[in-house]
Amino acid sequence: MIKPHALVNGLDQIVELILRGEGTFLDVEKIEPVLQDVVRRIEVHQVIPRDINVIQKGQELINLFYGDKSDRRYYPLILEWYVGKVVFLDFSLISSDRDSLITDLHALKGTTQTYDIRGQTVDHSTGIRGIIGQPYLVYPKETLDLLDDNEYRQVIRPIIQNYIHVCDKTNEAELALQLIY
Repeated sequence: MIKPHALVNGLDQIVELILRGEGTFLDVEKIEPVLQDVVRRIEVHQVIPRDINVIQKGQELINLFYGDKSDRRYYPLILEWYVGKVVFLDFSLISSDRDSLITDLHALKGTTQTYDIRGQTVDHSTGIRGIIGQPYLVYPKETLDLLDDNEYRQVIRPIIQNYIHVCDKTNEAELALQLIY
């Protein structure tokens, strides 16, 4: 799923081009060979635009993707920010077994470049999130716990608004497709 804030910025078109192996995105030196390999094994079947507010089971879909985080402080922000128009890209990925598939999906999703409060790298830029995401600081949980709600919203925004969701839990893609149709 390409999330609402990414759609507003037209990033759905970039993600689709990456998955289709089109354009010059995969030729850029920044793209790691693992992502290039995964994309070569993807076949995009269809682009499915939807509106989470209009989908009859929109809330069930959000719960499917993020319900395991319902006890976290940021969960209400997910419910607030993940509304509106989204795009689902229905694709198949050839992988040798279930473990390889999970590894491939994580490589596809990737991570945004992150730094700690001392400026040390926490995560290197990888996958789709690494291509389209802007670097940001991550804070220790103890620091986050001390922030008031407004400060917390600002600090947590790039973590929550991370452009894409990739179905990588057992049966998640199948259940998601049932909910969006």
